[in-house]
Parts: sequence; structure tokens; C-alpha cells
Amino acid sequence: MFKNLGELVTAAAAWAVEHPIVGFALMGWLGGFIAVLRMYEKAGMPMSLKGFAARCLVKAAIGLFVAVMAFFAWTGMGWGLSWGYLVAGICGLGGSDIIEAVVLLFIAWLRAKVAATGAVVPVDGDAGK
Repeated sequence: MFKNLGELVTAAAAWAVEHPIVGFALMGWLGGFIAVLRMYEKAGMPMSLKGFAARCLVKAAIGLFVAVMAFFAWTGMGWGLSWGYLVAGICGLGGSDIIEAVVLLFIAWLRAKVAATGAVVPVDGDAGK
């Protein structure tokens, strides 16, 4: 099974040198996907295929976004790409958690602000009522 692993790694390294932004994006996407798996493991949440797929899509997109931002910052600093791929994976993993938390805090703050004005704030599931 692992006979050609060295050739595969060499081919992947050559591909990453030719397309570094795609390599960063892929590492960020994988980091976001792993963040979802870690979330389910830590929280012990009930798992449905639909909810899992939606969380994977959102977290992976956030991880991809953060990793591409890291790519531009990394190359802008003139640093070598070999450690950059590791940083992109870490950004996808941790960055997706951090950005999701910031967005959720902003939504909660916005709901509290609107509720303070006396307006009725729809809660999940009440939007159509």
C-alpha cells in the first residue's frame, strides 16, 4: 500500500511549488473540516448527516478564507512556503473556530441591541411566524 508513497509526496511537493495559493487553500479547507470533527468529538453532539454536511461546508469555507489570507500575508513577508503550508493548516483549524465565535458573538450583540429598542427579534425557527 505504501510502496509509492515517496513518489506521491514528491509529486505533491512539486505541485505545491507550482500552485502555492491552491496548496494554502487546500490546507485551510482540511483544517476547517478537521475543526468540525473535533467539535463533534468534544461536544458529544448528536450527529445528523444534514447538520454534519452543513457544518463541514461552513467551517471548511471559513478555513479556506483564513488560509488564503495567511497566504497573502506569508508571501508578503517574503517567507518560504515550506512552513507556510503548516501555518495554513493551523489557520484553517483554529481560524475557523475563532471567526465562527466572533460572528456568533456579533449576532448575539445585534439581537440584544435590537431587543433593547423594543422590537421583536425572531429566534431560530420563529422567522416565519
